[in-house]
Amino acid sequence: MLRTLCVICAALLITTGCATLTTAAHFMKDSPKFYSGTRLDSHAIAHDEAALLVYKNKYGIEPPAYPGIDIPFSVLFDTIILVPLVLPVVLYQAVFD
Repeated sequence: MLRTLCVICAALLITTGCATLTTAAHFMKDSPKFYSGTRLDSHAIAHDEAALLVYKNKYGIEPPAYPGIDIPFSVLFDTIILVPLVLPVVLYQAVFD
């Protein structure tokens, strides 16, 4: 049962996209970094068109097809990558940019 649930969750993530992976792949100087996938999902769920246009036009990022399904995984993944990936990028940009 647990294995089936894991396979279904993995299939949903693959087919709908992952906001955290999308935003992490597009880190730019002014792009949101802390909980970026969670923030993108929350804007998509709230239908915040202004914020979604900023993500699309300025950073070239589209929200996932089903942000309501993606948001719990984004929260988890954003938390996992916070210290080893996001924090060093932010500190580097603060010092050298």
